[in-house]
Amino acid sequence: LYGNGNATAFAGANIKSVENVNAQLTAGGALDVSANAGVKQATIIAGSTGAHTVTLTKAQMGGLAGSVGAATQTFTFKDATAATNDAAKIALDAAKIDAGGGVTVHGIETLTLSAEGKNTLRTLTSDSVSSLVIDGAGSVSVTGVAGGGSFKSIDASANTGGGSINIAAAAAADLSIKG
Repeated sequence: LYGNGNATAFAGANIKSVENVNAQLTAGGALDVSANAGVKQATIIAGSTGAHTVTLTKAQMGGLAGSVGAATQTFTFKDATAATNDAAKIALDAAKIDAGGGVTVHGIETLTLSAEGKNTLRTLTSDSVSSLVIDGAGSVSVTGVAGGGSFKSIDASANTGGGSINIAAAAAADLSIKG
């Protein structure tokens, strides 16, 4: 999809046989694929500018590919419920967020980042994530993590690409790190 108008129209469209949606959006763009059960992944791609919101279900995967600028990319999982062990995945494909930007995830307690290539996310913020899992062959760099005091573990044992995560702002008394 190219442009905010097409992304907005997608939410109300009856889509069949589309599994992957790649969107290049401008500031304030929103992509809602939650009503399209056939969509498996929704990705904000290189060339996008400004902050964006992607709304999905837990059965769908979010994604970031290439350089998406210096704004916050937000992933909201519509069917996530408070205080349960909701899990979701975001695919990273050489994703680069410039200084001043980051990734925000709403409603998910266990977040998996599947990495390919070199990925720089800047900040990772969540209202619910307590467990961060990193897998794949790519590297992941996060300069700051904030999780509302519920951040408890990082498991990168299935990741072969390496990387770094600054956990100073995680506000966790006991943090388990594996990998």
